[in-house]
Amino acid sequence: MTMHNIRSLIFALFTLCLAVKTTAGIPVVERVQADSMRTQQVVYEGRVCPLNTPALAFTKALTGQRTFQGLSAEQVLLSWALYPEEWKDVRMVQVKDSKVRRLLGIEGDYARFSDFFDDEGNYLLISDQHPDIDKRLTLVALLTKGELFTPLPPDQKPLSPIRLRMELLFNAVPWNYVPLVFFLLLAPLLFLPQTKKHTTLIITAAISMLILHLVVNT
Repeated sequence: MTMHNIRSLIFALFTLCLAVKTTAGIPVVERVQADSMRTQQVVYEGRVCPLNTPALAFTKALTGQRTFQGLSAEQVLLSWALYPEEWKDVRMVQVKDSKVRRLLGIEGDYARFSDFFDDEGNYLLISDQHPDIDKRLTLVALLTKGELFTPLPPDQKPLSPIRLRMELLFNAVPWNYVPLVFFLLLAPLLFLPQTKKHTTLIITAAISMLILHLVVNT
């Protein structure tokens, strides 16, 4: 990484540190500042992409949603990266398994990152028995270590403006709900006279999309 890129990254993070608001005692990067970093190109999972991509993956992995309490994915990612000590006590890690909730001693569907560890920092769950939770907590560890994504190195070719816009557009689509919407649009066709001869095909397509919707949301 060149000195210019290092200075640019430090300046960006310094700006974010100044542009912070506090929500319920938790520091949060301002929306306008987080949005300004949305198109910043980074290396994530071995490929070049906008910061929006790891931000969405991180937020959805932890919370099950694209946003968190009105905060954008970029706000969540950057706030976590800058203020991990404060954010580790925010209830935002989705826990679907009731046995795990009882083991952690939590009520409701969300736990704090700190709930998974005792006072000495020992992991309370047995590793590999809850791979989904292990993976999500690993994302937090990678982020706080600065390893979840890295700035675009000078020798790495950036995305073209068109590819950048296409990825942002792809990220903006709530894919989890596409099958359900498709199902709802197909269903009325069954009542149209001209589609009666295609009833079997329509029903098969509608049921397939509904099953897909149920699968991606479990």
